[in-house]
Amino acid sequence: MTTLKQLMSRPNPPIQSLIDSGCMMRIVQFLSSNDQTIQTIAVEILFDISSGSNISHIKILVDEYGIIPHLMTLISNPKKSSIHIQSILILGNIAIKSYEFKNIMITCGTIGLLIEILTLTCQKDKHIIVRALANICDEDNGIYPDYDAVKQILPIFTSIIQTPPDSSSSLSNDHNEQEMLDVACLGLFYLSKNPHPESIKSILEIEGIISKIFELLLSHQNFNIQTSLLKIISNISND
Repeated sequence: MTTLKQLMSRPNPPIQSLIDSGCMMRIVQFLSSNDQTIQTIAVEILFDISSGSNISHIKILVDEYGIIPHLMTLISNPKKSSIHIQSILILGNIAIKSYEFKNIMITCGTIGLLIEILTLTCQKDKHIIVRALANICDEDNGIYPDYDAVKQILPIFTSIIQTPPDSSSSLSNDHNEQEMLDVACLGLFYLSKNPHPESIKSILEIEGIISKIFELLLSHQNFNIQTSLLKIISNISND
């Protein structure tokens, strides 16, 4: 396994060769190993693959090897911190790649599980879960996820936006806190552009969210956050 990890660390890892040789199936199976060291290496290898741009490789992992249920089992155990977080990162990477992958996650109940473990995860890692949820909400080549499925994420995004880091506290310098606000704004933008007739209405029904969006827009200096907020306002205005 260590040799495989070293191979995957190369600039152009031989992913297709691993798939052709049958090693990739074994790597996915190692996710269920009782040996935490083997599990960790397997997760690291799969993270490297999910970070790549070759969708066909990820499609094999999802469709042929059923990686998503394996990852959901791993993220259900926050005590294995590094494996837990790496597995969430993999899910987030997979979700952003294809509408098909988002749909599988929705069917498998990934959204509900991520929301459930959000409260069990340490503060510094929460932004990773929020990003995975945001990635599920984004469209893929004009195809949007089922709004009835993703709307349960809306309170997560709006709660973060309505209680951002206090600029007068030490948290204002915490990168992870700022990252979570950034991702929450991005996630709300994704939901606001969903063509479902209830998407904008659902946002407007949340008390105080519009005034908070304008308040952040005028007070926050982060360019990405300002951009997402402007896009949200534009989508609401155009509805």
